[in-house]
Amino acid sequence: MMNPLRPLLLLAMVAGLILGQARAQGCMDDTACNFAPTAIFDDGSCEFCSCLDSVQVLKASFPSDIIPGYSLEIELIADHDTTGITTNILGTPDPLAGTKTYRLYAQVDNPGTRVLSGYGNDTEVLNINTTTSFYQATLGAETPSNISSSLFGISPFEDLEYDSWVTIGIDRSPNFLPAGYEAITTIADPAFNWFADFEAGNALISNTISGLAWIVNPPTALNVNPDSDLRILSGQFTTSGTVSGTLGLQIIPFDGELGEDYRLPFSFTTEGLGLWEEVANPLCDCDGIPDVDGDGVCDDVDPCIGVYDYCGVCNGPGAIYDCGCYDIPEEECDCFGNTLDVLGICGGDCEADVDGDGVCDDEEVLGCTDPASCTYLAEATEEDGSCLYADAIGTCGGDCALDFDGNGICDTDDAAHCGPGTHWDFEQGLCIISCPSDINLDGAIAIGDLLALLSQFANFCSDLE
Repeated sequence: MMNPLRPLLLLAMVAGLILGQARAQGCMDDTACNFAPTAIFDDGSCEFCSCLDSVQVLKASFPSDIIPGYSLEIELIADHDTTGITTNILGTPDPLAGTKTYRLYAQVDNPGTRVLSGYGNDTEVLNINTTTSFYQATLGAETPSNISSSLFGISPFEDLEYDSWVTIGIDRSPNFLPAGYEAITTIADPAFNWFADFEAGNALISNTISGLAWIVNPPTALNVNPDSDLRILSGQFTTSGTVSGTLGLQIIPFDGELGEDYRLPFSFTTEGLGLWEEVANPLCDCDGIPDVDGDGVCDDVDPCIGVYDYCGVCNGPGAIYDCGCYDIPEEECDCFGNTLDVLGICGGDCEADVDGDGVCDDEEVLGCTDPASCTYLAEATEEDGSCLYADAIGTCGGDCALDFDGNGICDTDDAAHCGPGTHWDFEQGLCIISCPSDINLDGAIAIGDLLALLSQFANFCSDLE
C-alpha cells in the first residue's frame, strides 16, 4: 500500500528545488548595484545606475589665469586620525590629532620647464594661512633643508615628517637625496620676522617691496626639475584648519628665450579636500554605450579611449624624444631654437671664419705665430708676416751671418778673430794670409819657412789633404 504522504513529500522536494534554483540565480558582478553574493548562476540582471559611487577628494588644481598650462595643485597626503603618531620629543600626547597634511605642487607643461623660486612682495602678496594654526615640529624649520629623513617613522620623531615648510623640489635634507639636489635658501625683508611668525604656527605673509623668497642655488640643481607627473614640490602644511592664500612662483619655460621667466601668482584653498563625494557611474550617462577607460566620457564621443601622455597624445609613448615631446628640428641644434654658427657651435654668434682656422674673424689676433721667432706673439691667431729672427750675434731682425769666435761682434766688423799671419778681407768676407811667403805664419820670412817648404817638396797637393 502506497504511503499517503509520499505525494506531498515529492511535491515539497520539487518546490524546494525550484526555490533553491531561484535563490542560486542573480547578479554576480560585485560592482553592480544589485550584486547577489549568494548567487551561483548569473541571470543577466546586473544594473549599475540605481546606486552612486563614492570617492574621496584628495586633490584640487588651481590654474594660472595669466599663462595657460601652469597650475598650482594641492594634495591631501595624510589624515592624522589614522597615522597613529602618539607623541613627539616634547612628550606631547597625540600631537597631530585632528590635523591633516597637505602638499603644494607647481604643475607645469613640459619635463624641460623649471621652477626656481617661490616669493611674495608688495605687488604679488604672499599669504599662506590657516583657519587654525600650522603644526611645526620641534626639529623642523621653515624649509626642509635640514630635516633628517633617517628619523622618519622613529618615535618620538615621527611628527618631523609632517612639519610645515616651503620648498622647491625637496622634502628632506639633500644629504639624504641623490647627488645634484641642493638646500633651499631663504631671503626676507630684515625689518620683519615672517619666517619666525610662520614657525610659531602663524600665517606666512610677505607684502613689502623687499619681500620674501625661497630659492634654489644654483638654478641648475635637480630640485627645479619636475617629477614624472610634471610637478615640483613647493610646500607642505599640517593643520586642523583650512589652508588658503596666494603665492608667486618663478617659472622658466622649456621653450623660452635665454633669461626669460614667468612670475605667476596663484590662489588656492584646501576647502573640500578629504570629503567624500557621490558620483554617478559613467555607464549610466551613456545609455548603454560603454566607457572602457572609465573617464566619464562615453566611448562614442570620447576623443581618447585610454589616457593622454605628457605630450597630449592619446595612448602615446610619453616624453621620449630629445626635446621631451618632439625631436630637435632638422635645421636646429637644440631644444631652444638655436642653430650652429660657422664654427659649428650650437647657439654661437660667429658669422665668418674666412680662413677656416676655427677662430671667428672678428676675434682674430694678428701677429707672428712662429714660436722660433724673436717677435713671436703667443695670443696671435693669424700670421701677418711680422716674424723676425735673431742673427748670429742675437740681434732680433739683424743681418749678421757669422760670429766665428762667438765674441758678440759680427765677423764683418771683427778682424780680431783671424789667426796669426792672417787678416780679414772685407771684400771677400773672410780671413786671408797676410804674407804668402810666411809659410809657418810666424810673422817673418826666415829659414823656418824654407824648411817647411822643403819638407813638402815633391808631394802632390792631393796627398796633403
